[in-house]
Amino acid sequence: MANSFVLGNGTILLCFDAHGAVNDFYYPYVGSENHVGHGRTHRIGVWIDGEFSWMNDGSWNIEAGFERGTMASRIRAVNEGLQIEISFTDVVYNESNIFLRCAVVRNKDKKRREIRVFFSQQFSVGGTGFANTVYVHKDKKTVIHYKGRNVFLVSGMHAGTYFDDYSVGLAEVEGKEGTWKDAEDGILAKNAIEHGTVDSTIGFTLSIGADSEEDVYYWVTVGHTLGEATNLHEDVIKKTPAHIRESTIDYWHAWLSKRSFTFHGLSNKAADLFNTSLLVIRAHNDNHGGILASGDSVILQYGRDTYGYVWPRDGAITADALDKAGYFHIGERFYTFCNDLLSEDGYMLHKYNADRSFGSSWHPWLHDGKPQLAIQEDETALPLALLWNHYELTRDLEFVELIYNSFIVRAGQFLLDYRDPKTHLPLPSYDLWEERNGIHCFTASSVYGALVAVSRFAHLLGKEKDTVRFEKAAQLMKAAVLKYFYNKKEGYFIRSLWFEGTDMVEDTIIDSSSAYGIFRFGLLPSHDKRLVSAFGYTKEKLGVPLGDHWGLARYEGDMYYRVHNKQYPGNPWLVTTLWYVEYKISMAKTATDLEEIRSMLEWVADYTGGGGMLPEQINPYTGDPLSALPLTWSHSAYVLACIEYLKRLNALGLCITCYPIQNDL
Repeated sequence: MANSFVLGNGTILLCFDAHGAVNDFYYPYVGSENHVGHGRTHRIGVWIDGEFSWMNDGSWNIEAGFERGTMASRIRAVNEGLQIEISFTDVVYNESNIFLRCAVVRNKDKKRREIRVFFSQQFSVGGTGFANTVYVHKDKKTVIHYKGRNVFLVSGMHAGTYFDDYSVGLAEVEGKEGTWKDAEDGILAKNAIEHGTVDSTIGFTLSIGADSEEDVYYWVTVGHTLGEATNLHEDVIKKTPAHIRESTIDYWHAWLSKRSFTFHGLSNKAADLFNTSLLVIRAHNDNHGGILASGDSVILQYGRDTYGYVWPRDGAITADALDKAGYFHIGERFYTFCNDLLSEDGYMLHKYNADRSFGSSWHPWLHDGKPQLAIQEDETALPLALLWNHYELTRDLEFVELIYNSFIVRAGQFLLDYRDPKTHLPLPSYDLWEERNGIHCFTASSVYGALVAVSRFAHLLGKEKDTVRFEKAAQLMKAAVLKYFYNKKEGYFIRSLWFEGTDMVEDTIIDSSSAYGIFRFGLLPSHDKRLVSAFGYTKEKLGVPLGDHWGLARYEGDMYYRVHNKQYPGNPWLVTTLWYVEYKISMAKTATDLEEIRSMLEWVADYTGGGGMLPEQINPYTGDPLSALPLTWSHSAYVLACIEYLKRLNALGLCITCYPIQNDL
C-alpha cells in the first residue's frame, strides 16, 4: 500500500500507509535499519458493543496526510457502521527519539458507550524477526521490544492513566497470527513475555458520552539501551504528551518559515507542495550527512531491494534544492559525507547506506573478463558541480579550504584522468538511469560542469596551475560533447556512444537527460538553436498526455514499471517533466511566457499521492503513483523548478520579493 506521509528528525524516519499505520521505522540512521517493513505493519483497532474493527479492514473512510505547514500528520478516520470517528496527530519529536500519536476518539452515537482502543505493533528489531524479545515491564506501564543494541519502549495514557490491557506473543510463526488477533474479542490475554518473531498489543478502555470525544496518547521511545529508552519515556511524562506534540508542530512550522517565499501566480495547492517537499526532503536527511532516496520499503527494486540508500547524484541534487531554499547546513553535511567517502582513486561508488557503508549494487567490476569501474561517473561529477552553487550561496571559504585537497582536487583529478585521450570524452561508465555502460551525454555534460567548478575553486584559493589545467580540460570536454553528441540532421542530442574496436557506435534513442544535461551544466545558453531544437524534439517524442497537460517519459521504450501499451514511450516521470519546466522558465521573457510554466507546476501538484507526496512515476492511464512514494529526487526537482520560477519573476520585475534569498546576496 502506498505511503501517505513521512515523519522524521534526522535519526528516526517513519513512513505511514494510507490507513495511518506505521509501514517503516528507521533508526538510528535515516534508511538504516528498518525495524518494521518487510510486509509487517502496526495496527489500530476499536471494540464497541461486541463488534471489532481494524482501521485497515475496509470499513473505514480515512484521509491521511500532512498537517499544513509542519511535519505532523493529519488523519481523519470514520467508521459509519460503528458510529465512531478518530482523528490523529502524529509527530516525531525534533529534540529526541520519541514517536507520539494523539488520537481524539469521538462517539458519534446518541448514547454513552464503552469504546476500547487497541494499538498493535510488530517490530523486527535489527531488520529481522528472529531472536526478538518482547515483555511487559513489571510496573505494567510499558512494553519493551528489544534485540541487541536497539530497544523500543511502547506506552500510552488516557485521562492520566496508562493502558489497561495488554499482551505480547508470537506472530506469524508456529501457527500464531499475533496478539492483534487476540484483541478482536475486546480482551487481551495479558501474556507477559515472548521471544522469537513477536508482536505486542496494548488497549485503552474509554467511556465516552453521546457526541463527545476523549484523547488517547500513544508513544514509542527508542534507544540503544533500556535506560536510554526509559529516560525518554520519563521525559514524555514530565513534559507531557501534549507539550511534545505542540512543541514539535511549532518547531517545524518555524523551520518552514525560515524564508518567506511569495508564490505569485500559483495556487495554494502548488505552494503547499513546495513546503511539503521541503519537509519530505528533511525527513529523508540523516544527521550524519546522508540523503536517502526513499524510505518506501513497499517498492522493491532490482534484486528485491528498496530505494533506502544514499545515491551521490540524488543527494547532490537534493542538497542543491535545500541550499537554494536557504537550508545551507544540510548541504554542508552532505558534502562532508561525500568528502569522507570518496575513494582513494577519487570517485564515488554506486550508492551507500546512511551509516556510510557501501550499498548494494548490480554494476559489475568485470566486463567480458576485463576489469572496469562499476560506477556512474555523474555521481562523482554532480557533487563537485553543485558544490560551487553551495559556495556561491554561503560564501563559506573555510569549508572550501577544508575539503579542497581531500575532495575537490582528488575528485577533479579523477575526472580529468578518466578521459579518452583522443576524443577528450569520459571513459565508459554506467548512465544516470543505472542501466547502460557507455559514454553518455548527460554524464559528459556533468563532468564538464564539475571541471569548471574545480577550476573556479582553484582560482578562488589562488591555485593558478590547477585553475588553468582544469579549465583547459573543461573546454576540451565541452567541445567534444557538442561535436560527438549533437545529431545535426534531427536536431537533438543523442543518448550515448560506445566503441566496438575502433568504430564509434551511436545510441540514437531519445533520452530526456541529454538535452537537460547540456542546459543544466551550461554547455549552451538556453536560446541556442541546438538546445531549442533538442528540447522541442524531446517533448515531441517523449511527451505523454495525462489530464489537461502532459508529462515527460525518461526515454523511448522505457520498460521500468511500464504500463504495457506501445502507444506511449514510457511512464511520465516527475523529475524529467520538471527538467522541461526548468528549461522553459529559463526561456521566459514576459508574464505571458510564464503561463505554461504555471500550468505545468499545477499539473505536478495534481498528481501527488493521497497524502500530498510525489512519486517517481505516474500511471499514464489512471494518474495513480507508480514506483517509490515518496521519491526525494521528485520533491527536490519540484523545489528547484519552483525556485527558478520565483527567480524568473524577480528578474522580470513581476515580483521582487518572491525569492528572498536572491535579495540577500
